[in-house]
Amino acid sequence: MMTTPDHMYNVFDRTRAMINIPQIECITPIGQAIQPKSIEELCHNSATNIVNKAGSKKLVVTWSGGIDSTLVLSELLKIAPHDQIVVMMDDNSIREYPEFYKNFIEGKLATTQMNFYTDDPLRRALIDGVVVTGHLMDPVFGANIYQAIPEEKLKQSIPDFLKNLNRFSQNMYSRLINACPRKIENVKDLLWWMDYTLNYQSEQLMWLLEIEEMILDKNLFHFGAGRDWNNYAVSTPAEVKWPGYNFNYYKMAIKEHIQKFTKDELYTKEKIKMPSWRHYRTDEQRRRDKAIWITTDWKRGWLPKT
Repeated sequence: MMTTPDHMYNVFDRTRAMINIPQIECITPIGQAIQPKSIEELCHNSATNIVNKAGSKKLVVTWSGGIDSTLVLSELLKIAPHDQIVVMMDDNSIREYPEFYKNFIEGKLATTQMNFYTDDPLRRALIDGVVVTGHLMDPVFGANIYQAIPEEKLKQSIPDFLKNLNRFSQNMYSRLINACPRKIENVKDLLWWMDYTLNYQSEQLMWLLEIEEMILDKNLFHFGAGRDWNNYAVSTPAEVKWPGYNFNYYKMAIKEHIQKFTKDELYTKEKIKMPSWRHYRTDEQRRRDKAIWITTDWKRGWLPKT
């Protein structure tokens, strides 16, 4: 059920069909239902674009050891000078993918320590480098909430899903569903669509709200950004992005692409999505340290200090 969707924290509806807040600019429009580029083309083009825009600056990759950041690092290793790459990581990164660390990072690439409780490592990275993240791959491929929802619910048709809701909620969901350029098949597909439309811009701006020196696509690059990835997101059914209902197969297309570089078949079969979001000690710290608005010319505004 929905009660006050326009008050949902960190939500911006890029379709404006369900929630329309005119004061908020849509930075990246949703994609089109067309024949998308292949995963190989998308990854190569993203890496090439980032390397070209970075010029001679260091490429500081925020590597969590997860699927998305491993994809980013793998692609940059193919085309960028290895002495230009710096891996920002912590001990959890190694624990999440020790084989990749041993084979491709340890003793081969420069590293720097990531700290999720302070902005300092990211600020230092911007002095002579650009920051590259795996952000936006989640909205492209679908919500991590998949693993928490029973298979029978994910299989539920849209009419069956809607009939259990009150009239207000039916109307709100229907407006969002009808805004998709292709037909939403079931709840599994709907969850992708909601994450893609409602969460994308929040994830896009997450670090920019904290670090005033950051400018999107100038010194902060998200690997899954851009028109082509958005076209892939909209044109590709959830069943392709996550075949079946075994969570090991989530982002299988990405894992299979990584395997071509790593030759690590076990990772492809067994690796699952793990949370690697930024953490805060308290809500008070988040309110103090994050801007509450940002303009299209990158000015920020914070709550008054108390």
